[in-house]
Amino acid sequence: MSVADRLAPWATIDAALGLATPVRDDTHHAELLAFVDEAFERFGSNEGHPIFGLEWLVADRIREYEELAHPWPETSTPASLVEFLM
Repeated sequence: MSVADRLAPWATIDAALGLATPVRDDTHHAELLAFVDEAFERFGSNEGHPIFGLEWLVADRIREYEELAHPWPETSTPASLVEFLM
């Protein structure tokens, strides 16, 4: 199997989910979250299923976006974190 043959499925997945680049915005973030939710609904917690390799990639993209878009404040106490969240 050639590299081109192996990359064809990736091009389809990337076109559907946009995984070759970081999450673009809140809409893209919501689309990826919906994909994760549907995958868990369909395949349960069977981490041996091949879809979970893709899930890990999607989860990494989601985590990276959330860390940049919604960073946790640098706090030294639980009280200051609660104050920030209020």
